[in-house]
Amino acid sequence: MNKKKKESSTKYRPICFYYGGVICWDSSGDRSEDDDSVVDFYHCMQCGASYEVYQPNEEEKQDYKEYWKDK
Repeated sequence: MNKKKKESSTKYRPICFYYGGVICWDSSGDRSEDDDSVVDFYHCMQCGASYEVYQPNEEEKQDYKEYWKDK
């Protein structure tokens, strides 16, 4: 019987750059109507700072294709 070690979830928790609190995800959306990339919105639970994280579209990934080849 092959027993594989169960993959554990990451213990990494995003930390606020300003206050040091935990960052929570709010929502996701399209970057624009004519773009295929996604933007995620986050906020700090303690100070209320907000963050936007942009996923690059396919054209932008071509600029960094060595990085994105395994993603």
